[in-house]
Amino acid sequence: MTATDRRLSNIRRGRNVDEFIELFQPFTRFLGSLAPSDVDSITTWVAEQEGYTFDDEDRAFLRHHSGGHLGLLLAVCRALGEVTGEPVRDAGQDWLIHRQVREQLDRNVNVQGECLKLWDDLTEAQQDALMAVVGAEEKVDDRALEALRLKGLIHTGEELLLSPVFEAFVRRQRLTRRRRHEGVRVDVESGTVWVDAHQAPTLTELEYRLLLLLYGRLNKICDKYQIVEAVWGEEYIDQVDDARIDKLLSRLRAKVEPDPRNPRYIVTVRGRGYKLVTP
Repeated sequence: MTATDRRLSNIRRGRNVDEFIELFQPFTRFLGSLAPSDVDSITTWVAEQEGYTFDDEDRAFLRHHSGGHLGLLLAVCRALGEVTGEPVRDAGQDWLIHRQVREQLDRNVNVQGECLKLWDDLTEAQQDALMAVVGAEEKVDDRALEALRLKGLIHTGEELLLSPVFEAFVRRQRLTRRRRHEGVRVDVESGTVWVDAHQAPTLTELEYRLLLLLYGRLNKICDKYQIVEAVWGEEYIDQVDDARIDKLLSRLRAKVEPDPRNPRYIVTVRGRGYKLVTP
């Protein structure tokens, strides 16, 4: 028995190994996503271990956003568990909490790290197929598409990705590849920032947190409250004024904008906030 994340034939080929591969090829079994009951069991275990409180609405949220992928499930569990609050919540409170956490998932380092692992385990053809699916392109490699279905990354019979979180990740990868040499790109795994194909100067922790928020909400407005919560923490909501945010934005622009006086990428939306835009 062998356990791999790729077909043996995709890992290594050659006269010395082909016969070995042929022994296993007819008996390959793909392990897909966890069943909903298994997701709930793991959710219960995590809650007990970490002291979190998850109700039925939380469990549905976790099933939906993890897609039954174990690594994503654990990461999303922890992201949600940090803000679930009191054991007894009404539907309105659940809705607000879930909206808040969903916005955070696109910039959560652990969640994005799991998405990156999934992405890096794919062949280039499979990555291209995923980007074609999210881009609603007509031409998609059928063999790559079938491989993605077997891996559980695309639902059988549908062109829906594993989870909304992973789909958002793939969309950003598509933008990055299409405009590899333009705009601002963040390598979440290494923390490196690239601007127009050039590595930006090292950011401070606060600058990086701010950029990660903007990058996670690419082309979307981030208001003052979202910025304070992501950069300083929720407890600073009433302590950080507009001037402090403006100074941090100025320092960030000085490092990532070709011309900080006339910003191209980090733009101000008067009266509403800021956003990071694609070229």
